[in-house]
Amino acid sequence: MQSYRLIPATQRHIACVRNWFETERALLTWGGPGLTLTTDDEAFALQIKLNSLASYVLLDGDEVVAFGQYYVRLGRHHFGRLAVSPFRRGHGIAYHLLMALADRAGKTQQASGYSLFVFPYNRVALHTYQRCGFKCQTYPEEIPGGLSDCHYMVAECVSFPQQS
Repeated sequence: MQSYRLIPATQRHIACVRNWFETERALLTWGGPGLTLTTDDEAFALQIKLNSLASYVLLDGDEVVAFGQYYVRLGRHHFGRLAVSPFRRGHGIAYHLLMALADRAGKTQQASGYSLFVFPYNRVALHTYQRCGFKCQTYPEEIPGGLSDCHYMVAECVSFPQQS
């Protein structure tokens, strides 16, 4: 049985996460508009609001295998900037990240249900979220940041996918 630990992300983790994105498109897909490729860890931490949003890394031993953030949006626990290390994708880590973040968010903030944004061309992420119980829903206002081509997904609870 794999044992992952969710801990608050620190400046020390940022270089690792920053290096997962090699192109502007990859960075946009992950983090939304306003992010730029940089080799400066402090600048990257500011861009992703490391210290102003609940920011976490998922560890496997001492290895950073995933990153995610959450905050309240429209009364829901909203997940943002979810990522799995490119070296560890395809092993179900995203499910562990989502479950751990949902558990932590439920204990630390007042909200009901969960939400996130995902680009439709990010098919792997879209499929992962659907398997965890998220469904596309119309966003009740204009999607912020000029991301009108994003899917807004919601779930009443987050669950591990059923074995097929």
